[in-house]
Amino acid sequence: MTIQPQIMMKNRILLFFLLIIFYSFGQSKTNVSIYTCANKIQVNQPHLLLNTGYDYEEEDLDLVTLITDQIIKDNPGKEGYEVFFADRNESKIVVLIIGIHQLKQIDKTTCDLFSNSNIKWPPYSTILYFDDTPKNNFIVALSKK
Repeated sequence: MTIQPQIMMKNRILLFFLLIIFYSFGQSKTNVSIYTCANKIQVNQPHLLLNTGYDYEEEDLDLVTLITDQIIKDNPGKEGYEVFFADRNESKIVVLIIGIHQLKQIDKTTCDLFSNSNIKWPPYSTILYFDDTPKNNFIVALSKK
């Protein structure tokens, strides 16, 4: 009779530790982000931003050139990256980038863009990535940390 309660106790302890281990792995896996320099954010209807009527000034064109140069430097061997502004003022900018679709390259490019000292990012900076298929499928929206 004393052996059975000992086995039950061992089973409960084992079960308890297994639950802790599974819970720990499950939590760490869901909290890991592949984006090291930005936060992934939700954007409602991102495709509407592709049809923006943003009115570019000379200063805007210089910034588009700086951003495009960094993108080409990070992603050589391909031409045809497109950079647009959906919105820009002193405190906010929304940049649309078409042509980078691999998540690893998106992360590297975002880090390099946000750390580029020549680019003056306002406090609220967001980059939306689209692929370069005919439908320009939305990939991800990232905001500066």
